[in-house]
Amino acid sequence: MPKNATPEVIEKVKRALDETPRSINEIAERADTDWATTQRWLEILRSLGYAHQKVVGSHPLFFVKHLSSSRTLFDIPISQTDEKVIHFIYAKAQELWKKKTNSSLGKSHAQKIVARVNKELDLKLPVGWYLYGQVCVLPYDDAVTYESVSFSGSEKMIAAIEKAVEDFIPLTSTKKLRKYHYEENHNELYLLKEQVIECRSFSFDAEHIEKLIRILLDMIPLLPKSNRELIQFFTDFIGETMDVKKTVSSAEHSFDAEKVMRIKRLFFDGFDAIWRLIAIESYKSSLMETGKFSKELLEEKFRIQYAAQDDLTIVLMQELSDEAEIEKLYYVDVDKLTDVQKKLRAMMGSARPLTPEEKKVMADRWDDPVERSKILREFGFD
Repeated sequence: MPKNATPEVIEKVKRALDETPRSINEIAERADTDWATTQRWLEILRSLGYAHQKVVGSHPLFFVKHLSSSRTLFDIPISQTDEKVIHFIYAKAQELWKKKTNSSLGKSHAQKIVARVNKELDLKLPVGWYLYGQVCVLPYDDAVTYESVSFSGSEKMIAAIEKAVEDFIPLTSTKKLRKYHYEENHNELYLLKEQVIECRSFSFDAEHIEKLIRILLDMIPLLPKSNRELIQFFTDFIGETMDVKKTVSSAEHSFDAEKVMRIKRLFFDGFDAIWRLIAIESYKSSLMETGKFSKELLEEKFRIQYAAQDDLTIVLMQELSDEAEIEKLYYVDVDKLTDVQKKLRAMMGSARPLTPEEKKVMADRWDDPVERSKILREFGFD
């Protein structure tokens, strides 16, 4: 696998695509990526239905049929009533922020103000938990001056907006804002995610890897229950991390500082990829809870994004194993893999299907406290 298959790379390739058919060389140049990496991700994006291909002569050209012009995240529909209320909150928050700070309201603060007002007044707006907390499906554009049109109940809303603005002004950094937002909503999963992110500044030795593993273990009961495969994915990642700890602390391996840094980068790239899977599932689940969307609609809106992230996570986990020199079989249910995932695993040469008996054993072991303790002891966690 190419060593630069990171989340940034696939985003570069996606951004390099437009409605004009282009060769792999042209797209690689636009994306500032090498030919092999670009070709690999173009094939994955094509298999997912994001990119399309036509052949001119003997040369494949890639393009997208149309770029989304949707104003909402994931092209999720929004009612005129909800849009009016959200624009009103943005307008008043923008006005008050400018008046009190003589600066422009940022996107993160605007989203958290909407989330606070929505919860306080039980507005039932299309707001859900995504990558960095609660976000509205209608993004805030800091280049737009929003106009507020009063309506019945807007006076009470203004008071709630004023209070939110007052509370959030001292939170000058997005890190402080995120932590405040997670704490006031008692979201332990997102607070634990912040702890993982904070570990980026630590040395990547056995002691700190063990700390990371304990944080990851605390996250398991808090993961979205709507996707059992996601939970299995997460526990697989913990297993990878346990293997990394054993490897880097083994006397048989004396990795130089540069190699340890590569392993560290791949760990955090892997975590970021898995967190995006968790965030997509969390956003879908929390939007379902608003009662405004059908399950079928949300499944369709999130399908391509989730599938692409799923494939990226598999690649990053394999790269982590390769870099840390871990020999590991991935226990997967091949029947449930997409064609792209099967292709990726064939290229990796590391997957084998579970028998029905093995599936049950692997699914039940982690759920059983005694068996879970045995697993932890196997990896040096007494």
